[in-house]
Amino acid sequence: MAGLLAAYGTQEEILAALYKIEMKNMPLYGYGIKAFGLSLIETAIAISQEKIRVGDIKTILDMVNHMLTYTLPVYPGVESTLQQLSKKYPLMMITKGDLLDQEMKINRSGLRRYFTHIEVVAKKETDTYKTIMERHQIPPDSFLMVGNSLRSDVLPVVSLGGIGVLYVNEVSWAHENEIDPAHQALPYHSIHSLPELIPLLDQLNLQ
Repeated sequence: MAGLLAAYGTQEEILAALYKIEMKNMPLYGYGIKAFGLSLIETAIAISQEKIRVGDIKTILDMVNHMLTYTLPVYPGVESTLQQLSKKYPLMMITKGDLLDQEMKINRSGLRRYFTHIEVVAKKETDTYKTIMERHQIPPDSFLMVGNSLRSDVLPVVSLGGIGVLYVNEVSWAHENEIDPAHQALPYHSIHSLPELIPLLDQLNLQ
């Protein structure tokens, strides 16, 4: 993206413009690759002052289409850990974004069979998790959430009385680093690979 628009600004300027437009569009588009693609096109139009070529817009669309059909690699140890956990615990996948996009990614991953429930939500906030717990009749202190975002995955669950585990990942979206001040001091656990979850669960002695 930055290379495509290099004639119109520096990488820092382009990424800053994209982030600003993504934040503006989020209430309308939500999360997901399609929303990201629309924001990419709007950024290209804005930063080029409407001089962007049709061919370059097509390049962006081709890139987005590739992202929609790309099968992401599964981290080492993930499938074996899910297989082990699913024999002892009912597992639920909670993911946000476009329903069709997320369903396709889940199916391509080959991991669907390990989950008792799959929830695709528009956003991950405290009320989202509260609704899910109530719908599935799960007491908060029996609900453990593992995710790579403190903002969306971990702290909202902890605020409800659940257990949060941060899967530490070096790559994160700037938006996910904006933590609600009311959640800043909440306690949570950290792991650097999914297999580390097994001894942590033994330590927590969850039923």
